[in-house]
Amino acid sequence: MSETLLVALEAKGRAGMVSTALALPRARRLNKAAQAEVGELVDFLGLGRYRDHFVSDLSTGTRRVVELAGLLALDAKVLCLDEPTAGLAQRETEAFGPLIRTIQKELSASVLLVEHDMPLIMGISDRVYCLEAGSIIAEGPPAAVRDDPKVVASYLGTDERAIVRSGRTRTPAST
Repeated sequence: MSETLLVALEAKGRAGMVSTALALPRARRLNKAAQAEVGELVDFLGLGRYRDHFVSDLSTGTRRVVELAGLLALDAKVLCLDEPTAGLAQRETEAFGPLIRTIQKELSASVLLVEHDMPLIMGISDRVYCLEAGSIIAEGPPAAVRDDPKVVASYLGTDERAIVRSGRTRTPAST
């Protein structure tokens, strides 16, 4: 996994093929700096126990965190994530929200998240936009959007379990 992050860091500072092959001082300095940065990313994202694993051997959730690490290796200040929790186990999905919040806070990064997991979105968002058939049907703070009748109908339907899981405090029948 560390090697994957080293590849991501290649875009930031290249020593050149000849310099690297001959282990010239500049190449050694860049390699040492990259190793240190990988260590910081691994520690920051809690990936220490996976440092020497192949990415293909990691769970889907851990691979998604490695993907985030690759973006952060490039000093990304705006992260655009499309369905990052799709296919994740519930516990991995639950851990993803606090990780995104930590990235936002610690790195002053902005996150644009396209996601259908209502509890995740409502738990980490400052502002939410809900679309139906390509048009915005609601926008605003999470609490206001969550209670919008159009959002409830479009995203949650009438299944009481889905409505409760979304964090909505009252059902459509009680509005």
